[in-house]
Amino acid sequence: MPTSSVGPLGGWATLADLFAGHRSPAYARLAQACAADPQVEALGPPLVVLHVVRLAALQGRAQDPWTGDPDAFRRDAHTLHDEVAAAVRRGIVQFTEPLRMADLLPGLLIAAARYPDRPLRLIDIGACAGLHLNPECYEIRYPRSAWSPTTAGMTLECALDVPARLLERELAIADRVGIDLAPVDPAAPGTFAYLRSFSWAGDPDREQRLQSALITVASRAPEVRAGSVMDLLPDLLAERVSPDAVTAIIDSATSRYLSGRDGFRLGRLLDRMACRGPLALVSRGRAVPNQEGLPTSVGVIDLSRRWCITYAASDLLSERMLWVGSISERFAGRDAGRHP
Repeated sequence: MPTSSVGPLGGWATLADLFAGHRSPAYARLAQACAADPQVEALGPPLVVLHVVRLAALQGRAQDPWTGDPDAFRRDAHTLHDEVAAAVRRGIVQFTEPLRMADLLPGLLIAAARYPDRPLRLIDIGACAGLHLNPECYEIRYPRSAWSPTTAGMTLECALDVPARLLERELAIADRVGIDLAPVDPAAPGTFAYLRSFSWAGDPDREQRLQSALITVASRAPEVRAGSVMDLLPDLLAERVSPDAVTAIIDSATSRYLSGRDGFRLGRLLDRMACRGPLALVSRGRAVPNQEGLPTSVGVIDLSRRWCITYAASDLLSERMLWVGSISERFAGRDAGRHP
């Protein structure tokens, strides 16, 4: 989840089921208890309240909500009322999950394969600390093969059954830039604790992945510009979209948080810019039918050639993934550049 205006994912009752489905029983217990407590409901969006209390806990000023103790959480949330109110006014959630790189990478490879011999220009429209702008920082082990750049500084394990031939392709990146309402410097003191405060209770690997990714990316942190997508993206596209490269926009979650009006404006903008040079969108969107009932789809839209494919289904955090893109089996072969 990139830095986003808050209101997403619903209230405490909705989140109880979501947390339970993401191996976060402690947060599911808190959500169930808070859904029946009008005073906690009135404090603000649940993800913001959880963030404030957990950050205070990491600083030794509250009980860690990862314990799942509803009474302690309600007490601390009310004690921290002023901090909660300030965070609600700020209106930002900055959850970032390095594992999402594993389901975004095939999309970047597909986009590059459609335009052989042209490098990628990456734009992440919800960059946070820029963890998804450096695919060469990660070795990603899939069931049939692995993405193993020599520059990798950490390893991600992923169950997405990506066609091995797709992972054999080169990924040349000419430049990269991110957009975020409140960019986070991966090398700054306190960044790990701050981003930890947004991490959901449950799988301890979540925090370990985050810490490793911040360390890995810190030495090559990409530029992330502060501002909203609709304020900054037009100029970035005008600077970068050209016939000699493939401009690939990474949308790991941001489009879900745009208003209907801004979503429409984004679509119009991409349509206009697609005539200037190869422009692709690698996006995590709404569910497509899949055998595991996973709620998120991952796909590529080649805006310049009016072509698209959904190749994966995922849960919200990319901890469970399913390959659904049969077309990409063929697309990963030698004829990739000849598709319409």
